[in-house]
This record gives sequence, C-alpha cells and structure tokens, in this order.
Amino acid sequence: MIILDKKLEELERSGSPIRVGLVGAGYAGRGFAMQMLNYTAGMRLVAVANRTLSEAERAFRDAGRTDIEEVSDGAALSQAISGKKSAITSNYDLLCASPDIDVIVDASGEVEFGARVIASAIKNKKHVVLINAELDCTLGPILKRRADEAGVIYTQTDGDQPGVLMNLYRFVKSIGFKPVMAGNIKSLIDARRTPETQKAFAEAHFQRPKMITSFADGTKISMEMATVSNATGFKIIKRGMAGPKCARVEEAVNLFPVDELMNGGIVDYILGAEPSFGVFVLGYNSHSLTRQYMNMYKMGDGPIYTFYVPYHLSPIETPSSIGRAVIFKDATIAPLGGLVAEVVTLAKRDLKAGEALDGIGGFTVYGAIDNYKTAKAGNLLPMGLSDGCVLKRDIKMDEAIAYSDVDLPLDRLSIELRKEQDKLFASGASLTVVIPTCYGGQSLLQTVKSLRASQGVENFRLIVVADRTPITSQVKKELNGLGVELYWNDISGSQPKKVTQAIEITTSEFTVVTQDDITFEPWTLRTLVSVLEKDKSLTMVGARILPLKPETLIESAVAALARLMDRVASSWDDGKNHLSASGRCLAYRTEHLKKFNVPDTVVNSDIYMYLRNRVLGGKFARAQEARVFIRCPQKLRDQVGPSSRYQYLREEMDSYFKLDSTPDYRLPKLLVFRQAIVEFFHAPIAMATYLGVFIYTRLKKQALKRVIDPVWDVDSSTKKV
Repeated sequence: MIILDKKLEELERSGSPIRVGLVGAGYAGRGFAMQMLNYTAGMRLVAVANRTLSEAERAFRDAGRTDIEEVSDGAALSQAISGKKSAITSNYDLLCASPDIDVIVDASGEVEFGARVIASAIKNKKHVVLINAELDCTLGPILKRRADEAGVIYTQTDGDQPGVLMNLYRFVKSIGFKPVMAGNIKSLIDARRTPETQKAFAEAHFQRPKMITSFADGTKISMEMATVSNATGFKIIKRGMAGPKCARVEEAVNLFPVDELMNGGIVDYILGAEPSFGVFVLGYNSHSLTRQYMNMYKMGDGPIYTFYVPYHLSPIETPSSIGRAVIFKDATIAPLGGLVAEVVTLAKRDLKAGEALDGIGGFTVYGAIDNYKTAKAGNLLPMGLSDGCVLKRDIKMDEAIAYSDVDLPLDRLSIELRKEQDKLFASGASLTVVIPTCYGGQSLLQTVKSLRASQGVENFRLIVVADRTPITSQVKKELNGLGVELYWNDISGSQPKKVTQAIEITTSEFTVVTQDDITFEPWTLRTLVSVLEKDKSLTMVGARILPLKPETLIESAVAALARLMDRVASSWDDGKNHLSASGRCLAYRTEHLKKFNVPDTVVNSDIYMYLRNRVLGGKFARAQEARVFIRCPQKLRDQVGPSSRYQYLREEMDSYFKLDSTPDYRLPKLLVFRQAIVEFFHAPIAMATYLGVFIYTRLKKQALKRVIDPVWDVDSSTKKV
C-alpha cells in the first residue's frame, strides 16, 4: 500500500487526519486502538464507545493514553475532540452522529448490536469499517445498499482473513491470472467444542470463550468464507466446505475438483497445512509463455497455481482499510449484491422443544456455510440470527434448523433488516442488467429510465461500466437515484472488456447485456427471463431490435434495413440464427456466460457471443415478444463504420473459431428477397435510398487496420433516444 502510506503522511503533515470513532473495546478493539494511537500516521482515534465504560477507558490506557474524558452528549464529545482529548462513552450513537468523526469502526463482533451501530453510522453518512464478519455475512447486502445510497463506503477490514483474501484475489487477477478459488487454512475444526472446552485456551489468549469456541467449532471460518463468497460470487461445493488435509498450502492445486474450480470458482479451506495462519488463492493461466515463466519461478507446472499470504494481522492492518475507504473510496471487501452464501444453523447436540439457542460460539448450535439458494430452498435459519431463538420442536444433533422450527426474538433490528434484505434481493437475485458505455450522456440515462420502468422484474441489479466520455455530475446523480452501480475506467477499453468487468461481479441467475442507446418496452426484461425459466436447456436469448421513427432520409433507409433483418431473423430457422443474436439486447444464464472468456479485442461481439455459446454447448433462442428500440444512424457517413465492421465479420470470426461456420454467415437468399419485397411495398423510398447507402458503404469500406480497433468512434446521432 505504497500510495496509501504517502497519502496518510500528507494528511499528517497538513494537520487534517482522518477522525475515527471505535465501537467495541474487546480484544480486537483494543488491538486496533493500540495500532492507531501508536503507529498510524494521518489518522486519529478520537473516541471509543463500549457498553462497559471501563473497557473503553482500558483501550486508551493500554495504548498509553492518559488524557481520557468521559462524555455524555454531542456537545461534550465535540469539545473533547477539539481539545484533543481521548473521549469515551457508553453511547455509540454519539459517535455515529458526531460531525467531528469521519469513520466508524465496529469491533463488537456481534450481529444485533453491530447492526444497530452500522445502521446509525450510515444514516449519519459515516464511512463504516467492520471487524465483524458475523454481521457482514448475515446483513452485508442490505447494509452495503444503504451505504451506497448514503454515498459512503461499507467495508470489512484488512487483516482479517476475508480482507487479506480479497487483496490477494485482486492481485492475482491484476497479473493476468483468473482466480478460481479463495481458500483459508485451519488447524482444527470440531463442531462439538463449547465455551467450557475452550475456556482455558481463551483465558491464555485474553479472549472470550464464546469467540474462541466459534473459531474451533467451524462457525467463524464459515462466516468469513461466506463474506468472501458474497464478494466474489464463488460457490460452495458442499455444506461446511470440503476442508481436505494436507501438509503444505502448495498442495491445494491438486485437492479440489477442477471442473468446480473452472465453473465460476469456489471458496473452501485446507486443514493442518503450513503456513497455518495464512490464506491462499488459486489462479488459472494457460498461456504457454506464462507457464514457462511460472515453472522457472518454482510455482509449478500449471495451469492452476497457488498464491498465498502466510499471515493475517487483524486488527493491526485495519487502519489501511480506513485510509482506502476515506481517501480512495475503495472497499477492502464488500458484497457484490445479494447473498451468494449463507451460514446455516445446526444443532451441536440433541435439542429439546422450548430450549433457547445461545448463538455464535455457544453450547447449543454451530454454523456451516452453504450456497444461499440451497439455504433459501430449505427456509434455513441464518446462524447470525439464531441467538435468542426458542425451539418449537426437538432437533437432532447436526440437524439444520429452519425458520419454521423457532420463535424469533421480538424487537430485533437485525431480524427486520434481514427481512428487508430478503425482500430487496428476492427479484434482484435472479437478474442483472449490464450496460457498457463510452458515451454516458442523456441516451444512457433514458435507457436506464426505460429499464427501471420494466414490469414483472422488480429490484433487478443494474451495472454500468463507463469510460472515455466523462459522465456529468447531474447524470451521475440521476443514475444513483435510479439504483445504478456505476464503475468508471480511466483507461478506454472495448465493449467486451467492459462487459467482462461487469460479469465478474455478477452473481445473479440471469444477465441481460444491452447498450447505452436502447429503449425497452415494459415487459421486455420479464419476457427474456421467462423464456430462460421455461426452457432450462437455453443459455442465451435474443430480443427483437426495431427502429424508432426516423428523422432523416438516411435514417429511414437504415431503419428499413433493420425491419427487413428483423423479419428475416424471425423466419430463418425459427429464429435460431446470428441475426437474432444482436448485441443490443442479449440475455444469458450467468453461470454459462462466465465461461465465455471473451477477448478484449473482439469487434463483432454479437456473432462472437453467438458462436462462443454454440462452441460451449449452449442453446440459443429468439424471444419474439421481447422488443427493444434503437435510433439508426442519421447521416450517410455514420453508417460506414458499422457496415465496414460487418463486412469483415467472417474474416474476424475465422481468426477465433476453428469450425465450419459457413451456414452461420450465408443468409437465406430467397427469404431475404421475399422480405425485401415486403419492405419495399411498405417503404419504397426508404428501400430505394438504402440501395444507394449499400453501394456507398461498399465503395467507402474502411481499411481493416482501422476496423479491427475495438475502441471505435462514438456515433452520437444514434444517441438521440
């Protein structure tokens, strides 16, 4: 973090440090306070809140501070901070509401209390850093959504295994390897451990028995790896994870099913391996030259390699997450969207009806990670909500406990937030819409508005990846109000590159990829999703692409061609052809789409996606009732670029696919002729004009060198939607 440390030094020199409030003064909180007060430049721990006030005071005293002042209201807190005193209180709301604090760190390690702290902090527009995987794995998506809406950063901390894993994941990806597994390393997991069995160990290490029990019984690692799953989209291959034994972390490449690794990635752990306090990521790269270098550097034969960090230093590394959040608006680790993984509740022993569950690290239950869809299908109780639940029936040892098996506690904010989260992501969990853009003007905004007017698919996720043309603050504000996740790239890239960037953070069942100048009918998205839902064998579905009312003669000519091609696409092979696979609007099964690995250099991405789908064994269909509308080029010169790219289509595709694809290029001439006659009678002047456009674009065909550049010029005339 070389850039970060220099920025923090600048803040220190300028006398404007980041002001931090800490809630929770247990083992993790005290370690964080010690680190910040003694070794961190550019930040100042100004206040500590803890329910037991003496522990808040201890956090400062253990770090060598004696200028401690108890405060009971906002004015007293402000005065203490301005006077550079070390403020303590039992009221966390004072910290969350204070205008003199920039960041709230939650080190409570509890779900209900932590939820109240983080909700209050976000409401008061504070950045939030969690030393609390328990909270993030249970309520991360809804808290992240609230933080996004408030314009603040929500993140877990660096130093804990999830944060270290995400740093490593990003590093592996940045050097050209595809992460296929995020792994933890454990020395022991025994679901029968209790606070009694762990009491001596806890006392020897100055920690609470319940916390140590959660480490030993497997709950903690499940919660940590669930947050990694939710941040990467990686799945779980079995409840509780596989956890194979081995001696060294390098052996991990041979311990997990390759088909699972390459099918979207997994989270798991290894047991008994060295280095015992580290984490690892498996990365894939099959390039022959890369494999040669990796072999020389003793990294193995590949194409899957082990990258690891031999330590994690929570809470010593927490200040770096604070700096990243405040200075760079960069979350160390946060959910992509809705839950991918859930930590479900299982009985540690035979339990009787009427017993109250004692939650994380207790005597009655333990947690095990599972895929969220599996947990949801079984209506299983999240471990993070289990504390205080009362059983309505007897439960056998190791049996999963469902919501229907318990009476939930009353007046719990965590339970209300979970209900809100489940409702919010109920539809959104099934669909993501991706818009790559290099324009980012009013046409993008109108496209988003038409999407948000969709019916039958409420709360779907909407991702925009943009570059080249800056998006104005007003458009950004409106996009944010429409629930858009906006990602800006300083370096210009191709449309496929931006789509790939979005797909990597997509966890939904279905994905629709569209463009920034499209008008959607209200039922188009619902129709596309319904087609995929009804036929489980389908992996890719195209919509009908129709022109808006023309405004110029040239536009009317190109619009006539668009209508002609729409009719040909509909009739040719029952819609199963490349004309139906227009990149203006394509729907996919996300799991299948993640296998495409589209090169950034692809120009004619429409047919590339169609052929790639076929090569991967996918099945394509046209959704006849799904319609979107486009603005056709309005000037003759605006049609030259698209026409030239299409004229080189076969040459380009033959460079990517070694297959006999001639039938995919050869249009059915008789069908085209018949439909041309129909269009001529419908719009004779437009069709006659198009003949001239056709001849002109062939005469003005651009050179291959210019056409194969995937970062082409923006045609602003098509943006008038």
